[in-house]
Amino acid sequence: MATRNIPENHGNRGRTGQSTRVLAIDVGINAVRVVEVEINGGDARLSRRGAAPLNPTYWEDMAAGREALVQAIRASMSSAGVTATRAVAGLPRRLVTLKYARLPHAEPEQIRGMVQFEAQQYIPFPLDEVVLDHQIVSDETDDMTSVMIVAARRTLVEEFLSAFDKAGIEISRLSVSALALAEHGGGSTLPLALLDIESGEMDMAVVSAGRPLFTRAASLGLEAGGEADPQRLVSEVVRSLTAYQNEYRAFPLSKVLIAGAPATLAAMEETLAGLLEIPVGRMNGQLLPASDPDALMYATAAGLALEEGGDGVSRISLIPSSRVERKAAARRKTNALAGVAVVVALIALGLFYLSQLLAAQAVERTLAARENRKLAAATAALNNVRTKHDKLLKSYQTVAAGLGRNIAAVDLVKAVSDAVPKGSGIYLTQLTFDRIGTLAIHGNAKTESAATDLVVGLQGAGPFTQVRLNYLGDAQAEITTGAAAAATVDKKPKAGQNMSFLVTCKLPVPVVDKSSQRTGTTVAQVGNTASGGVGQ
Repeated sequence: MATRNIPENHGNRGRTGQSTRVLAIDVGINAVRVVEVEINGGDARLSRRGAAPLNPTYWEDMAAGREALVQAIRASMSSAGVTATRAVAGLPRRLVTLKYARLPHAEPEQIRGMVQFEAQQYIPFPLDEVVLDHQIVSDETDDMTSVMIVAARRTLVEEFLSAFDKAGIEISRLSVSALALAEHGGGSTLPLALLDIESGEMDMAVVSAGRPLFTRAASLGLEAGGEADPQRLVSEVVRSLTAYQNEYRAFPLSKVLIAGAPATLAAMEETLAGLLEIPVGRMNGQLLPASDPDALMYATAAGLALEEGGDGVSRISLIPSSRVERKAAARRKTNALAGVAVVVALIALGLFYLSQLLAAQAVERTLAARENRKLAAATAALNNVRTKHDKLLKSYQTVAAGLGRNIAAVDLVKAVSDAVPKGSGIYLTQLTFDRIGTLAIHGNAKTESAATDLVVGLQGAGPFTQVRLNYLGDAQAEITTGAAAAATVDKKPKAGQNMSFLVTCKLPVPVVDKSSQRTGTTVAQVGNTASGGVGQ
């Protein structure tokens, strides 16, 4: 047994969100009708519809007639031009037990338990053999809670749904034909009776303020031409309205609206208007416009689509919970198998890519090894070239440092020669200049004043600075040795004796050769010695 506790509905028909399409299938006594309803916010439009005949003997033996229903479902969908695989459907009201019970106010779980207890009084079958659902149809302000209890034989429901399974249609909601009919009166604030008349069957629903108050169905005798007996039809309608009025004396009907085949509606409308003291007319609205009288044959199917919105008059569904659980288990199994297949595929794909990657890496390693060998050989050659370059550069720098001069040696000797006083008896014996630009002049002079004149001459020469007479002595003392040298070293030379002298001076600050700057090298001044005799 399946039960559900559904919150109370007060007739709020608004819908929000994006446009949705609902496929609804109404299985009547002798026809299957399919509609596709497009719901966009609060608007609903019947976009497609189709029908196919159904052999009435199907209802006498549903198992034997299953294939007939399957073919009728497929033919009606083909007629409507729809290919959806998910739909809502309804059982005929005459195959369903529908009762109302008044229960104390309680929590939803407690209401569910009381519904199961109350159902035993109304349902002529054991509860484990039925599919049961309920809906609260009263206000919280009422003294007690009014509950609509709906039940159907489990075998009937399973057999009915199996035809849809074979047709490839998944039923998401299984309602009742009379409750679907009540959806067209959801906006009425006063009790409104709705009739759907089909050849051989009649459904009636009374709805007020969005709540279904009363439902009834009746089978009608068929005449030779396959049409219902008009007199019996009128009698069943009057009997149904009388039954409602006896149960709800405080809620008189405000109007009766009918739907069905246009050929029978005119006479039925005229007959009922003459018998009843309330207005009688045809259903109309967005889904059943007066300009399209044929749409009235699809009133129940359109109501089933409106129920799927979730905020209509009825939210009853007789799909067994065991069926839902089986489908969920099947989906889980399918998902698990799909997951395993995906994992296996991913593993296989991963292994394939891994093998491709390993092969590519092997090729790359071979190429890398070859390039590394080339690089090693190039590096060795480069190092050899660098070694030779460094050695050559060092030799070049050494030669350049030894040969490179900022002042030419010839010019230097000429400057010294020009500074020697004329006729002074000075003889130069040695001329040296070192890395730091110090020039040392050794020589002999006849007199002290001659050496002094040389210093003065050098001071006046352009290239020389810081000219000093560092030494002046007897030339003979320089070549003596031992005790004789010690005796003569401090002895002042006599006039007419040769004197040796040492004059030092500084050369100009070295200037970097411009050609060396362009090549990134500097020619350093290094020591050089010019020896010889210059005399005046």
